[in-house]
Amino acid sequence: MSAVAVDASVWVAAQDSSDPLSASSRAFFSHSLAVGMVIHVPAFALVEVSCALARKLRNSAKGQRLTNLIFNSMAAKQHPINAAMLAKALTIGSTKFLR
Repeated sequence: MSAVAVDASVWVAAQDSSDPLSASSRAFFSHSLAVGMVIHVPAFALVEVSCALARKLRNSAKGQRLTNLIFNSMAAKQHPINAAMLAKALTIGSTKFLR
């Protein structure tokens, strides 16, 4: 069984058919489910995805519901964030100029 971490933008693109990468994102998730891939996410990914979907949908409740549905249906493994992990994410994100 393989494991992978997926950026929030991929989760959001899969839900937005107007996104140029929507089809690729959906295909990735379909393949992940088919092969039993474990998708690891930091707990704060739910916040990132929910906020992005709520903004796109202009509906906070719908964004939250869709986020919960997505992460539950994908059986994503959530990892709590502690101070050490947050510091590492800050270092990597800022040195790699991530959004």
